[in-house]
Amino acid sequence: MHVVAAIAVEAQDADDAVGQVELFNEEYASWSDWSEHGGRWSDMVEGSVLRYADDPAKFREIVEKFRGFTESDKNRLLDEVGELRVGELVSDPKYQFVATKVRSESLTDSLKLWRAIKVLELAQGTFGPDQHFFDAEAHVASTDQLDERLATNPDRQFLVIWDYHH
Repeated sequence: MHVVAAIAVEAQDADDAVGQVELFNEEYASWSDWSEHGGRWSDMVEGSVLRYADDPAKFREIVEKFRGFTESDKNRLLDEVGELRVGELVSDPKYQFVATKVRSESLTDSLKLWRAIKVLELAQGTFGPDQHFFDAEAHVASTDQLDERLATNPDRQFLVIWDYHH
């Protein structure tokens, strides 16, 4: 499955921005078996790289769009987990994955724990396949530090669109 992310970095130019994301991916995208700059989403912005100073409105639009993708994934996962408490998920054996389970209700139950883990990772701001915006410079999923950098050094702030296979 392909997933897309907009990665914020501070760089000298577009080539440096792509290089920064490549370095980031080596350490933080081990969940992806392969990835590429732009990929299926290369038509979102020219060259799949956007410097804030070149088009501030489009930059902010893309950030919010990708944060919306993350919010949609989070809401979907929450709906699929339902009203279960964490204590129930970790203590009731029906939510534990056992390879020998073949009944569909057993699989559905065990996926609730997996989905709960995924939504908790999103809440924590962990970079992963459901985190569609990430500030690689600050290592956070929020825009707080990016906004500070945009105010003080807008010419060096870039978004790089990346296609991850998961």
